[in-house]
Formats: sequence, structure tokens, C-alpha cells
Amino acid sequence: MLRTVVLYAFVVIGFLFFCLPVHAEQYIVSDSNELDKAVKAALPGDTIVMKNGTWKDALIRLNGNSGEPGKEITLRAETGGKVLLTGTSRLRIGKDYWVVDGLRFQDGGLPNTSYGGIVEFRDGSGKHANHSRLTNTQIIGYNPPSKDTDYKWVSLFGTHNRVDHSHFEGKNHAGALLVVWRYGDTDKDRDYHQIDYNYFGKIPVFGKNGAEAIRIGTSEYSRGASNTIVESNLFEEANGEAEIISVKSWENIIRYNTLRNSQGGIVLRHGDNSEVYGNYILGGNLCNTVGIRIIGYGHKVYNNYISGIGCSYKPLSAAIILMNGDPKYNEDPSRGELVLHTYKQARYAEIVHNTLVNNKNNVHIGVGSEGYNVPPDSITIANNVIYGTTAPLINLLSKPTNMTYKGNVMFGAGLGITPVPEGIVMQDPAVAMSGDGLFRPSAASPVKDQAQGSFPYVDKDMDGQSRDGAKDVGADELSASKPERAPLTRGQVGPSWLEAPPAAAPAASSASTAAVQASASAASANSTAPAAGLAASGSPQATTEASGGSGGYTMYMASAGVVLAGVLVWGIGRGRRRKGRGA
Repeated sequence: MLRTVVLYAFVVIGFLFFCLPVHAEQYIVSDSNELDKAVKAALPGDTIVMKNGTWKDALIRLNGNSGEPGKEITLRAETGGKVLLTGTSRLRIGKDYWVVDGLRFQDGGLPNTSYGGIVEFRDGSGKHANHSRLTNTQIIGYNPPSKDTDYKWVSLFGTHNRVDHSHFEGKNHAGALLVVWRYGDTDKDRDYHQIDYNYFGKIPVFGKNGAEAIRIGTSEYSRGASNTIVESNLFEEANGEAEIISVKSWENIIRYNTLRNSQGGIVLRHGDNSEVYGNYILGGNLCNTVGIRIIGYGHKVYNNYISGIGCSYKPLSAAIILMNGDPKYNEDPSRGELVLHTYKQARYAEIVHNTLVNNKNNVHIGVGSEGYNVPPDSITIANNVIYGTTAPLINLLSKPTNMTYKGNVMFGAGLGITPVPEGIVMQDPAVAMSGDGLFRPSAASPVKDQAQGSFPYVDKDMDGQSRDGAKDVGADELSASKPERAPLTRGQVGPSWLEAPPAAAPAASSASTAAVQASASAASANSTAPAAGLAASGSPQATTEASGGSGGYTMYMASAGVVLAGVLVWGIGRGRRRKGRGA
């Protein structure tokens, strides 16, 4: 009988042992040596906490174990924004399912290109991160001594990575700020990254190409799909160059972003079949502002609100720009040498349900330098509201072919096309400025229920309100429901810990240049120097955290004890009953 009871007890103990809640370790680190040890030791579900303070010339390499879905490994600041990374500090995320949260890069910069970029989702060539995340992080004024030094602030490698709720300000040097890097054009080379709820601001004019805020791909690998989503980001005074968001790959989504007072725009530079919708582009009537520039095949541009673009006539400064193609462009190797760096013909685009109001330049069709003479073809322009006082509303710089116009309402100046084609009505759309500063149609507007054609993907308007039944012309659907979206403000993007907008970062001065050079001489490109003023190197302090908290763990063990006692009592009682029957 005793053997039976013991057997039952071992079965229960084994069951309870394997069902124990998983414990997550928390490592509290005070310097780079402790951080390196914690990175090597951390397992799925663990957290590494960097103590508040200044960490100078720190190279953070997340190259230990990978996390797991739902059990990411987290590296976070003790207090968001209070871990200050200075000098030549950099971050390398080289494993899967990691989250980096709450860091702040400031008072530093990289003296030359040998240091790589500031944040890279890799730890060396080919050691890419997947399903990892950078969040609640700030990089401000992290510039080199020379503005011609080219490095990136954030480089995305691998797949399914995310950059969100972060703040990027004051970049003044060569190189795109955030880049999605691609190394092939096949289905297995899709990226699936997400870039959302970030702030990009106070970026001065660089004066030449290569200073984009976001770039997805390169011309070399522009023939394949990236499937990257750029959504709900705020760009303010992002003046680096004409391409604020530069798309150089297929099948991306650019949506719900706000571009305010920025001398550039959204540019579909390479690749096909991307979608640009629900964006608010508010140019402030600045020179060199751009709405959306279109190159390539099959793009969909809809539900965008574009206002205040341009200060005078410029071909490359308009709310909507359709570029000419270069006859030398070739993406088909069977036709000879690839020529990808130039302009592909704009073809099969659908530009529908947009509102263009009070722009100096509205629609430019057939823009191109000398020799770029392949005009746009098979373009659909439908259900757009264009209201402006500068003629022409549509400027045909080259004659397009096979154009389709449907359901457009335009007013305020001469159209620019004679005779007015079918599908354009020159009629006052009766729009007026509303309380949110946007021009919206009145209840008696002729745009109500007058949309033509079938565009089933336009099932909501720029505010996120449903378009039911007959649709309204323009980006805004007259609706009594509460809007889901509006132009973004500073309080809706960036780190949760950033309560007040910081001062704009100054350009690198002689003093900051000297600081960067001194920092470089004190640390090599692979430096892991301890944080200044913090504890000397040692072992990271580890604490154990039960997944349900200590109270939940105690309750679990108490319940297990009750179950085990019950099994013992049941077993003893059963033994006695059997003994009684035997007597």
C-alpha cells in the first residue's frame, strides 16, 4: 500500500514540477562589462535594465540568445530617457525577438564611416535580427564633425522588425536617417518591417541627394517587394532633401502620416504597386515642398489631404507629380544590361479620392529632365477635389497617353486642359475651413454622393470614417460619426517619457567636433568602455521575477500542497478500505 501512495505522490510532484510557471530573470547592469555578461546570460522572457546615468562610448551588442514569440528578451532603461548614450555609443541588435526600450542618444556622434551607423538591426555582416523592436528611444543631434560623413541613424536588416514611438531630431549630415536595407528581389527577400508613431524633425536642408528621412530599399534591389509599412509618423521641418519618404521597392504601404512644413514629400522613386493613403501633407506654402511624386507601375494614391504646397512655379514642387520615364531604363535582363538607377515610366496608377486645396501647384503631369521623354500612360484620376487660385490646376508638361478622368470636381483657376475632358467638372466644391484647420465640404456641397467608378479599396475616408453607399468626391466623407484620425501632433508620437518637446539640436560646432574627435581617440570602433561615474565592472545583479508575481507564485505553491495532501489522504483511505474488505 505504501508503494502505491508513494507512486501517486511522485506522479503529482512530477506534474506540478513541469507545470511550474516560467521564471523571468531581471539583470540590473551598471556598466558595459556587466551589460555584456547579462546579454550572454539572458534567456527568453528575461529583462536587462540599464541603470540611469551617462554611458559614454558604449557599443551595445545584443548577440546572445534569441527570445521567442511572446517571450521577448528586453533591454530597457531604468527610467525612460535617463540612460544617456554619448560619445561614439552605438547599438547592434543581432538576435531575434529582442525589444530595446527607453534609450537616449545625445551629445555624441561618429567621427567616420568605420563606426557604422548608430542603431543597426544586425551584429555584423549576415547576423541579422528578425521580429525585434526599437521603441521609446530618442536620437538627437548625433552628428559627425563633418556634414559630409555618411552614416545612418537607424538601419533595418532582417525581417519583421519594428521601429516605433521614437524621436529623431537634428540630423545635419549625409546619409538617410532610417533605411530598410535589401539584398535581393525574390519572394524570400520580403522585409515586412513596420515604422510607426515616430517623430522626425528639425532636419536642415542638406543641399544634395542622400538625406532622406526614410528610405525603403535601393535602386539596385528595387525589383522586388519589401512589404514595409510606414504609418502614423510625424515629420516637422524635415528639410533634408526632396524625398522625405523615399520608396525604392515594391508593395509598400505609406499611410496616416503627417508631413508639416517640410521641404520634400512622399516619393515613389523605384518599384511598383505601392499604396499611399490617408496622409496629411501640410506644406505651409514653403518653397520646395512636395506632396506625392509617382514613378513606376500600379501605384494607388488615395484619401490624401494635401495643402500649402509650393511658393512659386517649379516642376518638382506640386501636390501630385507624375514623372516622365527614361527610355534607357531597363529592369529586364533578357533585354540587355540592367539600367535601374534612372526613371521608370509612370503607368497604371490610380489617383483617387484626394483633396488638394490652396496649393501653389496642384497636379504636374509629364515632369522630366532632358531625354526623359516617356510620358505617363494609362493613369486614372478620379473623384478628386482640387481647389486653388493658381492656374493651371493641371499642368501638362508632356502629353500623357490613355488618361482616364472620372468624377473630379475642380475650381478656382483655369484647368490647363482644353477642352475640359469628360470626368472633370469645373464647379465650386463648397469647401470651408473647419475647426480643425482643414478644408471640408459643407452639407450642401456638390461633392456629396457624386463619386464615380468602382474603387472598392476606398472603403473609408481620410478620417477613418466609413464610406457607405454612394461615396463623396474627395478625401473627406460627410459623416456624423466621430473621426478616428486627424493630423498628428507631437503628443501623439515619440517616446512615452518625452513629456515636453526638447529644444532643437544645434549643428555640430567646433566644440562638439573636438568632443567627438577626443571621444574617438579614447575609444576604438569596438569600444565597450564602462559608463562614466557608474560602478566598476563586475557581475550583473540578477533578480527573479515570476510571470504572475510573487503573490501568484505563493498561491500556486499553496494550491499544489493542497492537491498533494489530498492525494496522500485519498491513497491512505483507499488502502484502509481495501484492507477492511480483505478482513
